[in-house]
Amino acid sequence: MKLNADKLYQEYIEDVIARNNSAIDFENSLVDENESLTVEELKEKAKSLITENNKYRKLKSSPERKSNVVNNVQCFEDKLIYNAYCLTFWETKEFEEIRLFKKKQVEQINNNKEISKEEKTRRLKVLNEFIKLKTENKFEQLSPQKKEECLKKYLTMYIATHQADKKVREDIQEFLGHPVDTTLDKGNCTKAIILSLLKLEKKYDIKIFKNIKDKKDIENILHPKQLVKTLKPYVKQSTTGIIGNTEDIKIGDICLLSWGDNGVSHAMMCYDFDKDCKPLLLGFSSNTRNHPIRETQRGLIIDIKALIEDTCKGKSKLKNNKLSPITNER
Repeated sequence: MKLNADKLYQEYIEDVIARNNSAIDFENSLVDENESLTVEELKEKAKSLITENNKYRKLKSSPERKSNVVNNVQCFEDKLIYNAYCLTFWETKEFEEIRLFKKKQVEQINNNKEISKEEKTRRLKVLNEFIKLKTENKFEQLSPQKKEECLKKYLTMYIATHQADKKVREDIQEFLGHPVDTTLDKGNCTKAIILSLLKLEKKYDIKIFKNIKDKKDIENILHPKQLVKTLKPYVKQSTTGIIGNTEDIKIGDICLLSWGDNGVSHAMMCYDFDKDCKPLLLGFSSNTRNHPIRETQRGLIIDIKALIEDTCKGKSKLKNNKLSPITNER
């Protein structure tokens, strides 16, 4: 049977969109379900989810690790009021002034060539603490009813996001037939998109990822940095490194985003364009759609259409592409 590349490509796109819609709908239903709980009940449920997630990821509690179970729960509690206030009042003029003040201070610190990197880090930390305290003071000025509404809005969304992520993760693992490496698994962003390509492999008995030889190799396509290395022949990047400047961005392209100098760390898929023909992205962990690409957003594009077309022609560029050793990073 001759494979129709366009048909397979459309199936891949529709499957990712359907999974994203399902995750968002499920998350929204969980928000409604948890609204009947008290603030204290919500806090305990959130802390339980944090602990469960860190146990899943096999993070050991030690003073050297900032991401251990205890510190994650402590961080959640420490930033609860700040995060809740930000979520509720983000669009207000008053909070915009706080944001602009912080942005200006961050730019001044980062552009100061007379201070060391360590001093910049210290000043940024002090600034963040100042903004946090200022925001918490704003929260304390609210009425008891507004405080409760603010906290419940944040907590119900926080819990729903974590529960929805867990369900997506379990659905992926059910298809794979085995769990992924929990020490590498920091979110569903990549594997929830790649799953749709793996489903094509199974449905049509084809090999899209020709360099994935066995189960241990699967990790090379489930996480952002590993995926870039595995699909290197299909990676596109603008000369400026800005994603929006990449030529011929298509619906179905995987957009791998990066912040700072740490390489790509989050995967999303282009699923539509806005009225100005600019790409709109959807993604997982967190589950989102209608996400525009910021003008300064750096990153890479993976041309999935070309990958599927080459697979159907039997001319995949992955045949001789050697995989790099898997490292403990997302």
